[in-house]
Amino acid sequence: MHPRFTIHSWNDDQTVNEAWMYPAITPAIRSAIELRYRLLPYLYTLLWQAHADDEPMLRPTFLDHQHDAQTFAECDDFLLGRDLLVASVVEPGARQREVWLPDNQAGWYDFYSHQWFAGGQWVTLDAPLEKLPLLVRAGAGLPLSERISHVDAQKDDRRELQLFPLKGTGSTRGLLFEDDGESWGYKQGDALWLEWEMTCSASSINLDINARGNYRPAWKALKLSLPVGEKRKLLVNGVEGTEWRF
Repeated sequence: MHPRFTIHSWNDDQTVNEAWMYPAITPAIRSAIELRYRLLPYLYTLLWQAHADDEPMLRPTFLDHQHDAQTFAECDDFLLGRDLLVASVVEPGARQREVWLPDNQAGWYDFYSHQWFAGGQWVTLDAPLEKLPLLVRAGAGLPLSERISHVDAQKDDRRELQLFPLKGTGSTRGLLFEDDGESWGYKQGDALWLEWEMTCSASSINLDINARGNYRPAWKALKLSLPVGEKRKLLVNGVEGTEWRF
């Protein structure tokens, strides 16, 4: 789950070590790689924020939770951007992972099950080989791709913003950044800055979206999704719906 991901398969004895050589675990490896492909829009936005705002992509948990003393303890957890809490599994044979959830006043969602947890507590999460424990900050929106083969901006024609709303009332903000991935066009405004604000009340979730920049990606509609079990009505720029279009 690091921004830079490589498989070093060359050895000086001219042997190789490839994922497909281990059929028993190849499905788990494939699943992890596909998850990374899905997260590329989030990673690309983090790269932009690192460039534009000097925001670190990889963050120790105390960076955003300095008031939480437990986050200063030595651990293998880290934040990928502000919104994803990665609970690395480093013990041989471990199939569960005890995780400290930083006290962020809003709580955390399990990325897979969408179960919500209050911050400032220890939780035990399942950690099979097929699934890396991931948690999402409540109030976040994760931009995801549905393309999982190889990177091609012209063929990346589906985009989803997976919303993880506050359980109570309040508002949060987020950004999706995209460009052609090749040129310096962003310097002349040839990029897409999709800014959103999510305002939560007891009965509704209102997502206000504003697009800036001249670039238009291959995808034309932004699919919006809520956690399993979320009953509140979703409004997009004041109108009930489940997608946003240019």
